[in-house]
Amino acid sequence: NQQREALQYLDKTPVNAGKQAEVATALNPLFTSRDSIVANLATKVAYNWGTTANASSLMGVLKAKPRSVSEAEKNAIKALAKLKPAGAAKAIAPYLSSHSGYRDAEQALTALGPQAEVALLDWINHPEGDAQARERARNLLKKLPDSEKKMLTQIVKDLRSSDKKRKDYALDSLASIAVKPDQQGVVVAGLLTAVKDG
Repeated sequence: NQQREALQYLDKTPVNAGKQAEVATALNPLFTSRDSIVANLATKVAYNWGTTANASSLMGVLKAKPRSVSEAEKNAIKALAKLKPAGAAKAIAPYLSSHSGYRDAEQALTALGPQAEVALLDWINHPEGDAQARERARNLLKKLPDSEKKMLTQIVKDLRSSDKKRKDYALDSLASIAVKPDQQGVVVAGLLTAVKDG
């Protein structure tokens, strides 16, 4: 298969800056090839040869509700962590709930640093995530500056959510962080809203 051979060659070849844009453009349709070997190789090659022109296509490989995780998805996560395009953290965060992909997601979100903050905050009480995914999001956030305050703000926001699961998870999250005396008023207001709305 010529595609496989070409990709294997590129995988072993140092990046040629003069050809990188051309290679990156050629990679995009291969990320979702029906030939899983081609998709795996193309996403792997994107780690070195990829550019921001690949960002949207790499994010297209990722799923909103991942279960088992393919090699192509793992490679796409690594490439996105290196390229750091806008939206990468949001696309990667659902993998915190995947038993076979959470380590890749944690490494990528750590590499994205402060860029991952908004997506991680969304996942501390996310209704689609299991308890482990929410805990992973909290632990990753704790590595970022001013995380406790930002988590508390998100928890209070989620206590007012119309999504019952999100609200319930926010109550669980509240138990996991230290509330400073100057923040207690905001927390009580959020709790009152949660109690009134059931």
